[in-house]
Amino acid sequence: MTVNISRWGNSLGIRLPKSVLEDSHLREGDRVDIVCEDGRIVLSKVHQLTLDDLLEGMTPENGHPETFTTLEGNEAW
Repeated sequence: MTVNISRWGNSLGIRLPKSVLEDSHLREGDRVDIVCEDGRIVLSKVHQLTLDDLLEGMTPENGHPETFTTLEGNEAW
């Protein structure tokens, strides 16, 4: 499939056809990583982790015990 590069303000851009978006499971608002590999432009969807994803591997054994028992400065709890 061939598309044209167009000027968007001070930048250049391309429009991704609907069929390409559907095949790559991309939609408006998704974040992508752009790299050049051997003269090719490669787009990869960035999978953003949720808080649940980040906390999934935490256990009492690998956590950092941090306890604050006194106020420092102007904290108000």
